[in-house]
Amino acid sequence: MRFSALLDDNDTGSSPHPASAANAAAVVARRESAKNFVAAVKLTLPSAGRPSLPPVILSPIPAVPRPPQSRAAPIVASAPPRRLDPAADAARREKTAKRVSELLDAKLSDLQLHADAGKKQREAIEEAKRRAIETKQAAAAAAAAQKQREDEIIKKQAEEQQRHRSELEKAEKKRVEAAAELQRQGNRQLTLQLQERTQNAPQHDSNGTHQQTNESHVPKSVVCAEAAWKSMSEYLKLVANIKKEIKPSIMSNPAYSGMKARGARMKINQAVGQVTQSRAKMREIALTIDNVLSSAQADSKFYTYLLDVTAKSLCMQADTEVSVHPVKGPALGQVAVMLFDKHPPLLAILLGRLMKRCPYIVPMYCRRTEGETENEFLKRQRYKQSDGEWETEERYCERMCGMIRFYAAIVQTNSKSHAQEIDFGWQWLARILNMNPRKITPQLIWSFLQPAARPVVSIYADNQVVATAPLPAIFTAPVRSDIINAVHTNMRKNARQPYAVNVEAGHQTSAVSWGTGRAVARIPRVSGTGTHRAGQGAFGNMCRGGRMFAPTKTWRKWHVKTNQNEKRYATASAVAATAIPSLVLARGHRVEKVNEIPLVLDNVEGLVKVKDAVALLKSVNAYADVEKVQASKSLRAGKGKYRNRRHRQRRGPLVIYNEDQGLVKAFRNIPGVELARVSALNLLQLAPGGHVGRFVIWTRAAFERLDSIWGTTTTVAEAKRGYKLPQPILSNADLPRLINSEEVQAVVRPAGDKNMKRPYTQRKNPLKNVGVMVRLNPYAQTLRRAEILGRNIHGKVQKKHVKNKKYIKALLSEDTA
Repeated sequence: MRFSALLDDNDTGSSPHPASAANAAAVVARRESAKNFVAAVKLTLPSAGRPSLPPVILSPIPAVPRPPQSRAAPIVASAPPRRLDPAADAARREKTAKRVSELLDAKLSDLQLHADAGKKQREAIEEAKRRAIETKQAAAAAAAAQKQREDEIIKKQAEEQQRHRSELEKAEKKRVEAAAELQRQGNRQLTLQLQERTQNAPQHDSNGTHQQTNESHVPKSVVCAEAAWKSMSEYLKLVANIKKEIKPSIMSNPAYSGMKARGARMKINQAVGQVTQSRAKMREIALTIDNVLSSAQADSKFYTYLLDVTAKSLCMQADTEVSVHPVKGPALGQVAVMLFDKHPPLLAILLGRLMKRCPYIVPMYCRRTEGETENEFLKRQRYKQSDGEWETEERYCERMCGMIRFYAAIVQTNSKSHAQEIDFGWQWLARILNMNPRKITPQLIWSFLQPAARPVVSIYADNQVVATAPLPAIFTAPVRSDIINAVHTNMRKNARQPYAVNVEAGHQTSAVSWGTGRAVARIPRVSGTGTHRAGQGAFGNMCRGGRMFAPTKTWRKWHVKTNQNEKRYATASAVAATAIPSLVLARGHRVEKVNEIPLVLDNVEGLVKVKDAVALLKSVNAYADVEKVQASKSLRAGKGKYRNRRHRQRRGPLVIYNEDQGLVKAFRNIPGVELARVSALNLLQLAPGGHVGRFVIWTRAAFERLDSIWGTTTTVAEAKRGYKLPQPILSNADLPRLINSEEVQAVVRPAGDKNMKRPYTQRKNPLKNVGVMVRLNPYAQTLRRAEILGRNIHGKVQKKHVKNKKYIKALLSEDTA
């Protein structure tokens, strides 16, 4: 409430008249008394006991305008001023002071209540904060205790697993040593038997002739080395013993003749039938068969029977599948070697089964004897007969070469037990070369050397070769630069941002066509007169200040779809190009001192520090490519330097990994180095700018996963449903070598003389040249004669005006050619 209102309410007198000077003086006196009273009230208030109150606002008293008066008008005297009663004035002042004091007390009490409420609220807030902090500290302590308990549990589990793993490793080591000891004992016994039979070998008599015993004599029906025949006889005796004694006893025993033997046999056959080139799949199949065989080791007969089933299944797979798909030979051989390491007796049974199905494993040739029929000879060579007809020679060669390829894969695969090493391969090769060749000999040697000499890639660690890995099939894909460029162009379009000119650009002027009849073009023209701009053409793309032709729009089709198979083809081609050193060098990468391309490194995915990554690149001589990138950094030409791409530089190595265990953080800040996951290869990184030959550094895990991700030309990829790698149209793209080969040159025609006469002369018009017309149409001469003589072949006279007498004479002559 305003203080001036209190004064007005207590004023019992009448309001002054605007024209009264006495009333004006009363108003001034009242205002002065009010000011003095307010000052007195302020002095009576204590300075520290009460809170300060807001100042009392006095409403200003407006000045009373004096009405205009005429100079000539006389001044009329007003009524005399009213006298103020001092007692009434003192009572009024006391009443006003009392009311002001009441208002002040009410205001102070309200302020005290608010202050108490605020203090309680602050105390409640502080209490809540304190409780929240205590709760948070208690939760953190509980979490720390829980984490400590979990860490202790994990540590105990890790220790238990480590202990269990060490026990398993010790048990496995003992079992391998026991198996190796058994193998050595078996080899020692076999060696003693061979020595005993060697002592009974043929010995020369005094006349120079030699005599042979029945055991060491090689039959005349076969051609092979003496030692090879002996070893084959031992293996075949082992297989015959299993078939004659062990198998009947198992089949006749009710404990095995039921589901036990049948289930084990089905598991082994199914596992062998699922062999692929995936290393993980090989281990899975070997583990499945190992579990079946290990469960039967307590019973020696049943164990030997299952070994024979496994050997027979492997041989059948080599006979049927490897002969059709040669790439399955190495995979099947690796599975067999994994089983040899766990079950050494399997090797002898498998070799016996192979020699029984394919005599060239010995190696041995069959020779036809007197009185032997054609069917008996074919059967002895292991030809197959179906529906009374023998298989073709071509199919027979495929089967034999398939089993030779399987044996070569076993020989060239490293094993822990060293059961069948590469020495046996050299022995087989020497034996078959020492015998007179047959028609099938070249195919057998090629089938043996092909898997044994397949390309492998060295794996480096600290610039030392620590292992080798077979070259994945994707590196044999055809390099199609045309497909790579087309796909790269489409993929680059998908990164564009929409742009367009202003929709009103070129139309921000008033222009209208002048129409026809003024001998000027009908283009719209700027309106107005008296300026250069007036009358000029507007709007058109040919006009100054006009719009562009076909103004760009933001709804243009910016992105382009590419066929999935085409993108996969381009990516496979780009990966294959990274393994060709000439293309990598042609692209500008500094790989002159790199040991091998493709470069595969081990123990890389666990790197975390940049200095470790730089040291690794320097150790394999790949840091020169990074230095090239650092030296190539330059300022971009054009407006791009203002658009957040100020500098440009060359591309460096591309590191392809399987799992990020800190590798990305270690390599991402090295200039020019890029990273990619092997399961998500990008063509824009493999072939920047559409140019093939990027320098790629593979981690070992990523390199070994390529076959499972991309598959081969014959097997379907595991990660891409129904996809196989593209096959090259030409297996040998060296055209000069093909043309100059003896096979092609033997059937082509010899080259002719360089100065041969042209087979044709200048073309002449038969309508103007009589000789040419007659050669083309001999009857034309008769027709022309009849026409000239005035009659045709039907005897009707035709009148025709003839002008050229020489032409007529030439036609009538008998010697016209």
